[in-house]
Amino acid sequence: MKRRLTPFVRSTGGFSLIELLVSMVIGLVVTLAITSVLIRSEGSKRSTTSVNDLNQTGAYAAYVLDRAIRSAGSGFSQNWRAMYGCRLNASAGGTAVLPATIAATSTFKNVTSAAMPMQLAPVVIGKGLALGTGGDVLMVLGGMAGAAEMPLSVTPLSSTKWQVPNTLTYLAGNVVLLADPSVALPRSCMLQQLGSLDAAASTVQLAGTYFSATGASVNLVDFTGSTVMAQLGSAVTNPPHFQLFGVGANNALFSYDLLQNGGGEQPIADGVVEMRALYGVDTAIPRPNGTLGTWVDPIAGSGYEASVLMDGSVASQDKLRRIVAIRLGFILRTSLPERPQDYQQPTGTTLTLFGDLPAAVRQTRVLSGADLNYRFRTVETTIPLLNVLNAPQ
Repeated sequence: MKRRLTPFVRSTGGFSLIELLVSMVIGLVVTLAITSVLIRSEGSKRSTTSVNDLNQTGAYAAYVLDRAIRSAGSGFSQNWRAMYGCRLNASAGGTAVLPATIAATSTFKNVTSAAMPMQLAPVVIGKGLALGTGGDVLMVLGGMAGAAEMPLSVTPLSSTKWQVPNTLTYLAGNVVLLADPSVALPRSCMLQQLGSLDAAASTVQLAGTYFSATGASVNLVDFTGSTVMAQLGSAVTNPPHFQLFGVGANNALFSYDLLQNGGGEQPIADGVVEMRALYGVDTAIPRPNGTLGTWVDPIAGSGYEASVLMDGSVASQDKLRRIVAIRLGFILRTSLPERPQDYQQPTGTTLTLFGDLPAAVRQTRVLSGADLNYRFRTVETTIPLLNVLNAPQ
């Protein structure tokens, strides 16, 4: 018998249609899961980055305002009875810059002679004067001389030449402020500049960018032997800070240099939708003792409206002397909205500034519409007015 051998045939084949469809479904599910994770991760990353940006914006805005307000009143607060409330007159390059003429499109358009007169004070709050946002405007005035902070009595020898006690603390190019306390209130004062000095004769000559013989409400010839001169800094290297601060278009915090002729407003920080401020007032009787007694919101009828504080009266001078601190509150908003399915605040959500203070001075903002898809932060800071605290009673 012979054994017949059958050749081995290898079977061939592949995935069936059903197996292929199942594999595709599994792949799609995995792809969708990974995509969902990536989308959520990117959304979380964007939110975290935006919130971090808000925190940095709030810290920087508070730092800028703190630096300006802490030095407010430098150079003239040591003789506040002669200086506070005087009507400011200043020219730069022969053109009047104070009282300021502000463009109609500026954030500070509402800073007018009626609402917020240009008169000398360390800090004045313009309640609701920021154009568009309705937030507050701060006027912060201060010198940067760093020497001879006490205004000194001087005597005019001519329209441009003045006798001074000595020239040790004066330098050519210094910006000075002249006021005459013998004039009935409300008095006026003039910003001037020193051109040259004569140490032997103890005299200074007025000349330079800020020199002007005439002003809007007072001229040089009107000053008498009762005039006091306050040093405010150098015209070039360390000029005085006469500035406005407020929140304007595109959610930006702006500053406005009142002495920079034609300089306009400059952005400081973005992401700021509102700024509010309160006065910290020393209520000690009969004279201030440097202790904060209460917080005042300068609303109409409070007695601390900008127009009242700037009326040049003895009562207003006393109120300015009693303002020993400023409480600032910022409302910040992220630059990009969140997706409604990821983040949405309830309609009517309220943001509160100064929540630890009595209800009468708290500031609120009710969120609605598109704002509900943004993330917000509030930042508050309290800034002492050091030059006012150290001023004589």
